[in-house]
Amino acid sequence: MNKDLHLNVNREWFELIGQGYKTEEYRQIKKYWHSRLLDQHLHFKTFDRVIIRNGYDRFAPELVMEFKGIDKKILGEAESFYCPDEWIGQPVYAIQLGKLLESSNWEPDIIWSGISIEMKNPY
Repeated sequence: MNKDLHLNVNREWFELIGQGYKTEEYRQIKKYWHSRLLDQHLHFKTFDRVIIRNGYDRFAPELVMEFKGIDKKILGEAESFYCPDEWIGQPVYAIQLGKLLESSNWEPDIIWSGISIEMKNPY
């Protein structure tokens, strides 16, 4: 049985992850995420996969990603395209995502949020 980390993200981040441009997913350092990402010895937990969903509907788009690890970091300007503006300069948990293993109910959206993606998918 796989040990999965389930994350729900908005459409913008979902598309960037699915197309291979966003390789980290950030979570604020709060009690809820502390309990989900750290064990009783305060070490980061390990997971087999990361399940990324865009919505809570049973038919919501879903990506199954390889889990590469978790770090604690302070977000800088380099990450500003990949997180909410108010998170810049704040400490976060950075969940490293590997290869896209599978997807369901999703087709890459070439244009979203007014931004056109012209780069090739690295997968």
